[in-house]
Amino acid sequence: ALRAFTAEVKTFAEAGKDDLAPYACVAVCQAEEVPAGWWDRLAEYVKNGGGLAVIPGEGATPRAFNAAGDGVLPALLDVPEDASE
Repeated sequence: ALRAFTAEVKTFAEAGKDDLAPYACVAVCQAEEVPAGWWDRLAEYVKNGGGLAVIPGEGATPRAFNAAGDGVLPALLDVPEDASE
């Protein structure tokens, strides 16, 4: 069944120590990096049934996201063969 939802747009700093549990889904959009501690928070949130969408920003490095998001991301981000990261 479809249901309505309200989106709240916050930076990592604005979200601070917000409890993520009340949210059906957390979307990390256009981030070039995820601050320290957030991958652990997101992992716990997902482990407890929360939905997660990760859309890296243009300046994001796939290798850094893959390493830091290990165990949280459902799949590795594609790393271009000619990447000079």
